[in-house]
Amino acid sequence: MMNWFRKSFLVACWGCAFAAGISSAQNTDWRAGAPSPTASGPIGVSLGQPLPLSDAMPRPAGGIRQASFSTPHSFKTARGVSTGQTDGPGTLFLPPDREAVPPPKRLPIQVEPKRASQPESTSGIPVVDVDDQPKVVSERVVIVDGNTGKDLADNSWIMGSELNGGQRFYVAGEWLYWTARGFYLPPLVTTASPLDDPATRAALGLGTTRLLYGAENALNGLRPGARFTLGYNFDPDGVSAIEGNFFFLAPKKYTIIFGSDAFPVIGRPFFNLNTGGQDRELTTTPEFNQGTLHVRTANSLFGAEINKRTLLCCGCDYQVTGLVGFRYLDLSDRLGIDEYVTFTGNVPGVNGNPPVASAGDRVNVFDRFDTRNRFYGGQVGVAGNWGLGRWSLGGSVKLALGATQQSIDIDGGQTVTRANGAVQNFRGGLYALQSNIGNHSQTRFSVVPEFGLKIGCQLTDNLRLYAGYDFLYWHSVVRPGDQIDQTLDFNTIPNRGQDLPGVTQVRPRVPFHTSSFWAHGLNAGLEFRY
Repeated sequence: MMNWFRKSFLVACWGCAFAAGISSAQNTDWRAGAPSPTASGPIGVSLGQPLPLSDAMPRPAGGIRQASFSTPHSFKTARGVSTGQTDGPGTLFLPPDREAVPPPKRLPIQVEPKRASQPESTSGIPVVDVDDQPKVVSERVVIVDGNTGKDLADNSWIMGSELNGGQRFYVAGEWLYWTARGFYLPPLVTTASPLDDPATRAALGLGTTRLLYGAENALNGLRPGARFTLGYNFDPDGVSAIEGNFFFLAPKKYTIIFGSDAFPVIGRPFFNLNTGGQDRELTTTPEFNQGTLHVRTANSLFGAEINKRTLLCCGCDYQVTGLVGFRYLDLSDRLGIDEYVTFTGNVPGVNGNPPVASAGDRVNVFDRFDTRNRFYGGQVGVAGNWGLGRWSLGGSVKLALGATQQSIDIDGGQTVTRANGAVQNFRGGLYALQSNIGNHSQTRFSVVPEFGLKIGCQLTDNLRLYAGYDFLYWHSVVRPGDQIDQTLDFNTIPNRGQDLPGVTQVRPRVPFHTSSFWAHGLNAGLEFRY
């Protein structure tokens, strides 16, 4: 009975306490406070990505990794997009000598709130209605190389100098290492055994005669050179420009000497029109004369061009440019043959002719064949360039059509210094005689194509290093060896010692044989834009 009473008492107490609590909550008195200040204007709300108070954020347990923003490989920085106030660009430094690149952080997004409409509020507090579609004002990711401090995401100069970055002038210097086609030489020097028939020894195809020099190309091989380029862009975007360049190859020379100390018999072969057979002029013989024979060759090449460049099409990493302009080329060759002979015995004349020489006489015989080709023509072409970061690959094709002025200058002579000191001069040597001596010229239509390929590396915003290959072709030129006519009228050779039956054909003549020329090789250079 007592237990029941106790339980009933406790239940009654709990019920009273519960009822008293509800009554107190419903009858709370309102108390006046200080009024809220009136807002002077709409209140802006700035929402941003929550940032940790410490950079060293611990990794959550349980294998869960913090999500991060990663930039695709094709991401390109948009420069100059920032407007209004931002929190500034975020920067991610790459540790030096690390291959793996950590993902960059997305920077906070600045949100411009929508102007709040302010409905009447019974509490006096303005109501702000925030646009649920935030507007991105500025966002930039900067990836910094820990070794160099350079912004790796900044590829605004991706094409180097080929996609103009606002520079108007550019200048370039190149070192060339080219090979140019030499010119053909006919058989020029022969030798034979001293035991051969004196009337025919050293003549081609007779006895033991063999060729010492000729029937080959001269001046082949590599040589250095240089090319200089100057250009100006008419507009900051490089859509239209004018460009000129000048190049040259170092002159190449070669001299070969044959002497009687090594070759007792030295001859200069020719075809005798009067006898209808092979013949020769003897520079050295065991019986009458000693001396030396010199063959000298030389070559030079230079050229210039000026072109109007116009951008035809371009993309983010390529461009194609058209060329229209003028080209000039200059190719010069020289071939000289000199004999220096001292007579050790008397050489009598034949059939009443005066003696050719007496002991102690000295004779110098020379032949000169110089050629020059000058090309003038209009030129068209196309150049393309493709870039990948700081690297670029470019190529060009040009075609020039015009005229080549071809000139041939032939000269020859003999100087005889007698033992008594008297000097006699004769017009004509051996291959250069009265019938072909002089300056001869003609003009021919010519085609000059050129192909080039280059790979470049942008060192700075203004400086580019590049290397490449060039090929130049010239389809019609005259070369000195081709202008030697070795069919001779023996009776026109000065100081010949005898006369042969005459002929009506005038020889030697100027054949004006033409051939093609090419030059190609490597190049390396620097280009500076400003």
